[in-house]
Amino acid sequence: MSAQSPRSSARLEPAEIESFDGSLRSTKFGDIYHSGAGALAQAHHVFLGGNGLPERFSRAARFTILEAGFGLGLNFLATWQAWRAAAPAEARLDYLAVEKHPARAEDLARVMRGFPELAGESQELIARWPWLMSGVYRLEFEGGRIALTLAWGDALDALREFRAGVDAVYLDGFAPATNREMWSAALFAEVARLTRPGATLATYTVAAVVREGLSQAGFEVVKRAGLPPKREMLVAAKPGLWLPRALRPEDALVIGCGLAGALTAERLARRGYSVTVLERHDAPATETSGNLAGLLLPALNPADTASAKLSRAAFGFALNQIAGLAQNDPGVSWGQCGVLQVAALDEEVGKMAEIVASHGVPSELARLVSREEAARLAGGPVPRGGFWYERGAWLRPATLIAAVLRRAGTKIGVRLHQPVARLARDGDHWVALDEAGLVLARAGLVVLATGNGLEVFAQARGIAIIPARGQHSYLPQALRPLPVAVCGDGYAVPLPDGRLMLGTTFDRDAEPALRVSDHEKNLTRVAALLPGLVPEVDAATLDGRVAFRATSPDRLPYVGLLPEWDTQRPEVVRQPGLAIINGLGARGLVWAPLTAEYLACLLADDPWPLASSLATAIDPARIVLRRKRKPGALAP
Repeated sequence: MSAQSPRSSARLEPAEIESFDGSLRSTKFGDIYHSGAGALAQAHHVFLGGNGLPERFSRAARFTILEAGFGLGLNFLATWQAWRAAAPAEARLDYLAVEKHPARAEDLARVMRGFPELAGESQELIARWPWLMSGVYRLEFEGGRIALTLAWGDALDALREFRAGVDAVYLDGFAPATNREMWSAALFAEVARLTRPGATLATYTVAAVVREGLSQAGFEVVKRAGLPPKREMLVAAKPGLWLPRALRPEDALVIGCGLAGALTAERLARRGYSVTVLERHDAPATETSGNLAGLLLPALNPADTASAKLSRAAFGFALNQIAGLAQNDPGVSWGQCGVLQVAALDEEVGKMAEIVASHGVPSELARLVSREEAARLAGGPVPRGGFWYERGAWLRPATLIAAVLRRAGTKIGVRLHQPVARLARDGDHWVALDEAGLVLARAGLVVLATGNGLEVFAQARGIAIIPARGQHSYLPQALRPLPVAVCGDGYAVPLPDGRLMLGTTFDRDAEPALRVSDHEKNLTRVAALLPGLVPEVDAATLDGRVAFRATSPDRLPYVGLLPEWDTQRPEVVRQPGLAIINGLGARGLVWAPLTAEYLACLLADDPWPLASSLATAIDPARIVLRRKRKPGALAP
């Protein structure tokens, strides 16, 4: 395997910060992060004041800010405080920012000690700080009412990954003389693309290249009194009347109450939707989500594919969501014990090392460990080294589903034993019908989160779902304790009741009953993965569980509005109000929280929480696009 080119690499160059004449300075750009009057004074005078904030906060149920040049996050923290003081009780704030050279978490913590007035907010920010690898990351604060979406990478490329309607812009890059890329015509054009009519903009600089560039991008630019000792600053506005965005409550129907369906329902409910969930079984989490445990760990690969990028962004989001729920709901069963991934072959260790080196994988995401260190982590011998995911965890999905539904309360109505036989369009609504043709529910918006069983819906006939049979085995007692979850060729998860969950098979047949031969496979693979752990046991005496993962041919989920399948138009045409979240396969635990948030944002017209290139990769319309390139092919 060859090393990746810089363009394809996820590697970032972190910020190097030093104190300079009472300010903080970037050693790379030779410029200070804030004016001599102080970072918070600059934030309030230039960025908040220049955009008419916080007064506008008080009039908006939803408000979106874009910052070009996140730096040390001081503008965000000041905005957070101002928004919290002024915004209505049910309001939401979206804050989008790009940064090519983000600070390390430890450097951020050091800097924040100089701002005790921001201590509460800065500690929360540092606790959720994303991995320093390129990508788009969504963080949440204030119980989800503030969403911070950070794009690490070149400013222009990062802005192109955003989809949003921005109300106010902070242009806060280093000076044009030292950082020309931040002040280009192309960048101003991207800012203009993202802003709503009447949106405002403020920046500390008054350089001619900035004034002219903003004017050419369509902004009306004026100078205003600056923050002393600087005489002037710039403010700008996009033509048009700015109108505050209001919440638009609608009825939504989610079909399926597994992990994807429950999380999507909760994300829609928090945006004002009245949500009904129809579940065909007699309880939520009856299919794959009913497994006693699943593993939370990222996927790393040499090419840094869409799957790896989605995994990297989704892993941190999932951990933060689960930890937040577990903190307030003791019913969530999970354990952040760490996950050890043992290389399946000797040559795989070298490939793992190349991934770390070429992509700059930070140790807080994954660390390469030797065979000796892997053995110490696993509490016993292993055949070789591999990746150690210190923040890796196991989770019982059903407990997360129950906690999510409890948090939503009466905003979500779950109706069990309600199998939907078909959907029909009735004016502006969809109608869910049972086998007898009786109406089960109607709504303007429907989300198909059925996992397997999608074939009954004619509207989703172009979606290829491949059921993958997986059998787990439960080992009553091991020969020694297993302190962490271990995966590789097979896996072993220590359960709270002292048993070990061994897994898992991957077959294409539809046999629902446990097979002794599959227990034997699980025992054999884990015995090779963790020598000395598995006792001699009669496989026929073991308990276990069979579930069928819903997978896609390209191993990526389907998330988004369903397309029309028969249209001859060159562009993609969507079926109105009909969405899908499905095909999450073996990575459902990691992917589900972020993809559910993305789908809710897409449907509610909120800023997207993931890169638009990843949204394209998981769009169900990718099937239509491939069919247009190759007539007759419905499946990916």
